[in-house]
Amino acid sequence: MAEKMTRRTFMKGAAAAAAAISLSGVLTGCGGSGQLADDEVQIGPFTVKVFGLDVNLGTASGTDKGAITGKVRLRYDAGGGSWQGGQYGDMFQASVGEAKLKQVSPVGTFFVSDTLLGKPFATEEKDLRLNFPDAEIKEAYLNGQPAVLKIVINGISETLFLVKKNGGYTQTLLPRAFFERVPGAFCRSAQRRKRPFGQFFSPCKEKRHVFHAGFTQA
Repeated sequence: MAEKMTRRTFMKGAAAAAAAISLSGVLTGCGGSGQLADDEVQIGPFTVKVFGLDVNLGTASGTDKGAITGKVRLRYDAGGGSWQGGQYGDMFQASVGEAKLKQVSPVGTFFVSDTLLGKPFATEEKDLRLNFPDAEIKEAYLNGQPAVLKIVINGISETLFLVKKNGGYTQTLLPRAFFERVPGAFCRSAQRRKRPFGQFFSPCKEKRHVFHAGFTQA
């Protein structure tokens, strides 16, 4: 969908870009090689990829109200010579608006290793299923309202947005997508730096929400 550009929106975008560029000396990860794909997040030594999204519609009657389905891939790389284990429970915390979805899978424990002999065990791939609490929330997602997916490992979290696009479903790290549309306006690594730049990133978050409306309808 073409985006109408007015003098006001241009000036807002230019101002945000100029402000971000002025901070480029103190913010890292705002460009260059080695960036993650838009369906991945980095949490410490873990890279988590969410892909193959679809919707299970559930049943017309009964308790199965449907679910967001897909795949998740957990990759571990701490530089070699180590391993980690943990629980999948509550690793994928999704919500549509104020409603929380229930993580049905993956479940159980994970074990990953990047030691020389453990390299084949550095990656795990599991099914993802996030159950809708009711038919109303399912319909909201089907009609284009995004699901916010917070991925938590060892108390550290990152966020992906699961959205409907071109008749299908995809996942993206919206701040990066916004950065591509308005160069310099937002950097994904800057999300964690609430101070002393919180006052600057607050309006950027508002611009991100404006972008999201255009992104999901494009």
